[in-house]
Amino acid sequence: MKLILVRHGETDWNKEHRVQGLSDIPLNERGMAQARGLSESLRGEKFNRIYASPLLRARQTADIINEYHGLTVHTDERLLELRQGIFEGMTFLEMKETHGEFLMQWMTDPISVAMPQGESLQELYTRASAAIDEIISTGTDSLVVTHNFTLSVLLCAVQHLPVSEFRRFRHHTAAKSVFEIGPNDSRTLIVCNDISHYDGA
Repeated sequence: MKLILVRHGETDWNKEHRVQGLSDIPLNERGMAQARGLSESLRGEKFNRIYASPLLRARQTADIINEYHGLTVHTDERLLELRQGIFEGMTFLEMKETHGEFLMQWMTDPISVAMPQGESLQELYTRASAAIDEIISTGTDSLVVTHNFTLSVLLCAVQHLPVSEFRRFRHHTAAKSVFEIGPNDSRTLIVCNDISHYDGA
């Protein structure tokens, strides 16, 4: 089976480098253009199911992709972004000024901490990997639209890597990664963080 993992297009909060987490921020104009470019790049791809985080930015991206496919978009709360608690809405500079000690710990040993009033990377890994395992178990070519941290841990989960490896992977807005799931559960990463479809967006 083919598994396509997609990050939503840009939002104003992405542009402003604000923590989004579960805040329900829509795509901005550039994000819509990115999603349309991504949609064009996927126009000829064959997949039978689309899954998305229920947050607006992910659903908008999924709906734009789906314009060429006419499938039902299945939302799954396990594909939500990392719950970032008190940091949602803050910029990196604001976090550094108000919670510098926590931020230093996050930078040096992120697995040891949870977001204040939010969740840990391990909690995210547990829920997101359960969702992706179910999708893979169907054996059906599928596309999944989700978020930055969620994609980082999913790229670990699909390759049976520990969550501590999440920083090996970066996923730009409206980027796609593609896996081939083969016989005996072989898993091959064909392309990672592909943004060749941006076309200036």
